[in-house]
Formats: sequence, C-alpha cells, structure tokens
Amino acid sequence: MLTQECLNIVFFFPFIFSLPSSSPVPPLVKIAHSQQIIGASKGGSALLQCYIEAYPEPFVEWIFGEARVLVEGGRLNISEEVLDWRLGEPVSRRALLTVSGLAAEDYGTYRCQARNNRGRTYGIVSLIGMHTFAVFLVQANFSVLDNENLLLFLLSFSCC
Repeated sequence: MLTQECLNIVFFFPFIFSLPSSSPVPPLVKIAHSQQIIGASKGGSALLQCYIEAYPEPFVEWIFGEARVLVEGGRLNISEEVLDWRLGEPVSRRALLTVSGLAAEDYGTYRCQARNNRGRTYGIVSLIGMHTFAVFLVQANFSVLDNENLLLFLLSFSCC
C-alpha cells in the first residue's frame, strides 16, 4: 500500500502522473498540442516551448534539423522556468527557445531534448513561415454619356 510519505503527485500541464519521492525517473518531454506547429513571419520572432518532467534534474538542449545543437546568443534566447520542486530539486520545468529576426533558414523542425542518468527523450516543434498579405479595396466609378459610350472610368485603390 502506498502512503503519502512515499508518493508525491506531480501536476504537469496538461498531464498528471505519479512520481515516487526517491526513485529516479527518466525524462518525459511534452509539447502542448497548440505549440506543436508555430507559424511566424520573416523578420519577426517565434517562441517555442516544451514541458519536461524528470528526476534527477535533466540536461536540456534544443536541436535544429537533424543534428545542429543550438547555443544561446545572437538571435537565439534559451531559458528554462522551474514549475515544481521535489526533495529540494526541480522535477518539472518549461524549456523556452526564442528565435528573433526570423529568416527562411530558421524554418524547420526543432527538438527539445532532455536527458539524465535514467534516459533521454525529446519533443518536436515545427516552425513554419507565415506570409503577410496586403488587402486592397477597389472602388470603381463609371460615368456614362449615353447607353453606348463610356465617358469616365475612375479606378482607385486603398490599402487597409
């Protein structure tokens, strides 16, 4: 029979699982459904995120494409936010990657990878390009001299 002393409940958005208080646990990486595909425009920025559960504390890294490990600096900002602690150690965290000044070569697949002495796993986020389109309103005015001849045709554009 399990007692409260040997079992802690970890609330993990959007998942819940049990974490024994003294047993090592391999990493569990989750990407929220709404965050699996991120669309962003060239020149803009994108925030990619994943949620990680592990004990002991995992080493977390972001990988672009097949094997390029990302390093913070320049247009890349990598950070982590601890969400829950157990036994004085963080067991739940959110890993964040912000890519600014987006260019065509930034679009593709990103892996949020976590590993500790119990294992390694990853979650995938796809960053896709979104195009900005200008919308124009077209207004045409016609004046007719008689039923057969067009006297004036005025076409104007305005952007919204």
